[in-house]
Amino acid sequence: MNIVRQGLEIDTRCPMCWRLDEDGGHFFLKCKMVKKCWQHLLLEDVRVYLLTLGSAKEVVGHILRLSREKQQLIICLLWAWWLGRNKANAGERAPSVFEIENRASVLASEVFRSQQATTNTSREAMKVCHRWSPPPADVLKINSDGAFHEKKKDAWGFCGAR
Repeated sequence: MNIVRQGLEIDTRCPMCWRLDEDGGHFFLKCKMVKKCWQHLLLEDVRVYLLTLGSAKEVVGHILRLSREKQQLIICLLWAWWLGRNKANAGERAPSVFEIENRASVLASEVFRSQQATTNTSREAMKVCHRWSPPPADVLKINSDGAFHEKKKDAWGFCGAR
């Protein structure tokens, strides 16, 4: 719908259900197919609550206040759904609800395992190394950071060590 508002003439129907105009609310929360994904992943109560919120910012804020496990599953669901939408929008076969649910579950499990491994590795590293040490002479280490604020300019920075 945002593209149409900019003057381009395109089909605005949801590429997953081919019914209503596609906007964020329909696509992620109201589409008949995405509803099934939320239900099968036992997240229907969250989806229904998100529908009561007035903005995308409120939706994200609520998701970030949920338990880590629910956050990860919801984010993985939204990612898998978006990937499926892009395939359908490009003329490829749209993945089934089962395929999207499965992909979301697998992604969430992989994220959880990765975090567990990182946490364990970090704890072990903290026991071994108590302070920062420079990299070897033939390595350039660059630390970077970036930030964005909607009412201010974006910022970035880096520092290097030899």
